[in-house]
Amino acid sequence: MRSLLLAMGMLAGNATAASAQEETFRLENCGYVFSVESYVASVSGLDIALTANDRLIVGDRVLAESNTWRRNEPPRPWHDSANTAEIAVGRDEVVVRTSSTDCIDYQWTRLYVVNQRGELRGTFTYPHVWERVVLSYRAADIVYATNYYCEFAEGAPQGQAWTHVLRAGAREFMRESRPRAEVCVGNQARASGELLVFMPMQPVPPARRDSR
Repeated sequence: MRSLLLAMGMLAGNATAASAQEETFRLENCGYVFSVESYVASVSGLDIALTANDRLIVGDRVLAESNTWRRNEPPRPWHDSANTAEIAVGRDEVVVRTSSTDCIDYQWTRLYVVNQRGELRGTFTYPHVWERVVLSYRAADIVYATNYYCEFAEGAPQGQAWTHVLRAGAREFMRESRPRAEVCVGNQARASGELLVFMPMQPVPPARRDSR
């Protein structure tokens, strides 16, 4: 029994040390951050919560779960405010954008498009390498343009640039070429129509544990 207790104590000590090491690493590479349990927002009559990165809950329904780091595992906790969540109110939908980063060379961002009934309409994931991203409406479509595709042709037809488009009634963003003048100014992405403006979601800190 004594050896079991000693082993358990060593494991707890190792976990505490690992946690402290990760916290120090994040502070050194991310700058000032604070602990985050979830992100929430109430917009357009919808109560939206992200209780993990990425677990999307609207009302009391889980609409989506994913882990971009390890696909076969549950969503990762938010950990801290370096991992962010933003929201934009569109014409007939709400768009949620989340990010996960190690503050060095890894960052993934995910989009969720939720309709007015609180149903998931579409999702999309893209890497940080694409840098500046612009989402806007072109007629009834949501057009996703990025600096990367404005700078690098990647096989797009002459005089055009790749975009990702969520067409009216569709459930997925599909890659489409659009005239460069519509989505690019030089190597910079531009809005092709009405711009979707994102605002930070409200971070919720972890509940304090009673130490008594």
